[in-house]
Amino acid sequence: MENGKGKRDKIFRIFICFSVFLSMLSFWLHVKNGILLEDHKWWWKECACTLRGIDSAEAIKQGLVLPGIGELPESTSTLPWAKIMGIFLHGSFLPYEISCVYYIIINLLIFGLTLYLVRSRLLEKYGEKQLAIWGTINILSSWYIVDWIWMGNNASIVCFLVICAICVMDRHEVLAGCMLSISMIKPQIVLPFYILWILLKKWKMIGVSAGIVTVSWLASIFITGISPVRQLKNLLSMRVEMEEGYLVYGIFDELRKYGLDTKVVLFMSMALGMLVCFIFCYRLVKYYDMVGSVFLPYIVPAAVSVFWCYKSQCDYNILMIIAVAIVETWYLSEKGRGSLLFLMTAEVIMLMKPFSVWNMVLSYIGVWDRNAMAYRMNRLDLYAKTILFLCMMGMLLKSTSVLTEKSKDRMAV
Repeated sequence: MENGKGKRDKIFRIFICFSVFLSMLSFWLHVKNGILLEDHKWWWKECACTLRGIDSAEAIKQGLVLPGIGELPESTSTLPWAKIMGIFLHGSFLPYEISCVYYIIINLLIFGLTLYLVRSRLLEKYGEKQLAIWGTINILSSWYIVDWIWMGNNASIVCFLVICAICVMDRHEVLAGCMLSISMIKPQIVLPFYILWILLKKWKMIGVSAGIVTVSWLASIFITGISPVRQLKNLLSMRVEMEEGYLVYGIFDELRKYGLDTKVVLFMSMALGMLVCFIFCYRLVKYYDMVGSVFLPYIVPAAVSVFWCYKSQCDYNILMIIAVAIVETWYLSEKGRGSLLFLMTAEVIMLMKPFSVWNMVLSYIGVWDRNAMAYRMNRLDLYAKTILFLCMMGMLLKSTSVLTEKSKDRMAV
């Protein structure tokens, strides 16, 4: 039995290496012709407007072209407090060319901190170097990491900071709260996690993050001289025009095809996502040992984050939490209790873009047009991830029940 488990361990490690190789190959193919940083550019411009005391939504409505900033995007979805945080995150106090270097350095520093904290936390928890190393390496298997530096989207920083907060929250709750406050520049990624933290009564962390967000919002009101009501009205009046295949508005997105309003579809997806997240998180907190593992409980909000709200591809980087949890599940499974085939399937569907790759291959050989099928493939990817999430929950609950029994045994001794 032990020899068989050793062979399965070897297969699993080889598979992780292959997954990381494919992910890095995808990254290289995208960045080899240059780094675009398009998303960073728009954030830099909007936050530079705020720094000058001008609300970017107002500037866009009036068609202003500001010296040193230039043309603004056609619309905005940036939240008022995020326009303050973005000044420091995107270096809007610097000239644009210098801010690009600044932003890349910030990204690399936070990424390095994430890898260090994940390895340290796993090593501290289990005392297993192999688990710590492979769990950290598997973060790189996420194919959505392509959008990290290539497009300059700050979703990756948000995801890194959530992971860092998970690693430090037990000992440094205030620091974790500070990290999460920055993550709230993209609440569509982070909010499901707050359900679990509320159930765990992490009030200090929640209070710190809410406090910093509130102060940032007040700062934006003071600097721009615009009331919060007007800021929200400006935000809601903005219509973000995206390519048809770019955004998916949650699990009920398919209903838009039958004429249902996007706002209704989004609300339905959000309501279902929050309900599912609460039910699973409540069950975990009430019936299972939450200190038995590091990342396993966070499979729930990470997966719900994918289908509960509108999503762009870069937002999927939150699945890096599941990348670590997959390895954690493998090492916690005794004598092959965990299914190797299931974990490898989870790796492919959750962390990669199987349907997008399929779309690319079939379009290359002339079966259909890639752009015309992109939207359909994105939805297939979403549904596959959602179904797999429900299956993973079964494994998670089973794993945590085993950990609970182990904790009881240790206490009895």
